[in-house]
Amino acid sequence: MSHEVETMAYVNQVPWHGLGVDLTEMPNLDAETFLRYAGLNWTVYLESMQAECGLVVPEHFAVVRDGADVHGILGVVGKDYYPLQNSDLFGLPNDLLEAGLVSYECAGSLFNGKQVWALARMADVNVVRKYTGRLDTVQQFLLWTARHDGQASTVGGTTRVRVVCANTMDAAMSAGLGDRVAIQHRSQGAKRLQEAHKFFAERIKAAAKFEDEAQALADKPMSVETFRGVASEWVDEIRKNRKVKTKSGIAKREQVVEDLVRYFGEGTGNTGETAWDGYNGGTEWLDHQRARYEAAAEDNRQKADAFMQSTLHGENFRKKGKLLALLKKA
Repeated sequence: MSHEVETMAYVNQVPWHGLGVDLTEMPNLDAETFLRYAGLNWTVYLESMQAECGLVVPEHFAVVRDGADVHGILGVVGKDYYPLQNSDLFGLPNDLLEAGLVSYECAGSLFNGKQVWALARMADVNVVRKYTGRLDTVQQFLLWTARHDGQASTVGGTTRVRVVCANTMDAAMSAGLGDRVAIQHRSQGAKRLQEAHKFFAERIKAAAKFEDEAQALADKPMSVETFRGVASEWVDEIRKNRKVKTKSGIAKREQVVEDLVRYFGEGTGNTGETAWDGYNGGTEWLDHQRARYEAAAEDNRQKADAFMQSTLHGENFRKKGKLLALLKKA
């Protein structure tokens, strides 16, 4: 089964595989309700392991799933592993839910509980493109996913992919999550997850105010050469104006600028005609870059922690804000 869905719940569009509980008509959906109908109302805990001879396996523990319907082992982990619970993923503030700034979209379990996810829908951004008259409706989701088998960190970030199965999960990850954070399953994991929820709450509020600025960008014509100038200045900014002296360094910088120009004309939905194409292209490139950095840092705890702190302190958001300012000024 390519979808690998064990249980799930959703609202709005029926998933392609037709599985899950449809909660579209259920009023006042809160975290507890979504958790229950998604089949995620179970916990995990660690249990020591014994060999057949009766000796305890040192410094290794089984991750045990404990629920009313299913009780089983999800993976084997080391002594430093700290389990995070399914309920930890559902951290949307009630005031944002009640204001309609965000809503739960779908959630569920993959690979018999080894991986779980929760997806929330942020406010749509509707933009009319200046030259074609086409309406862009930008759907953006906040995704949280965790593995209970010890194979990866808990990861959160924004995506334009509606995750409803293993395939769409892979698509969201490979496309690159915006404002991505990865939280190690260590003793400070629960605290850092709470910090990340607060961070994303601020991003949700900011996204709800972005539509007017997006439309202004779509109304502003921009040539390839003008955008190349913006891209060049932006690259220097995000590199914190470090001087490039070597031939290889200069070549890498020029390649980054040309990559940005390519996203300007060929990025998702882009035609290379307006400042809106520039913003979409730049942010798409940035999210891809951060996804690759995160993948490289996954096995390095120190780098992964530094990466998360950079995100929570708004580094990625600052870079996107600088791009927005440069496009407005150009």
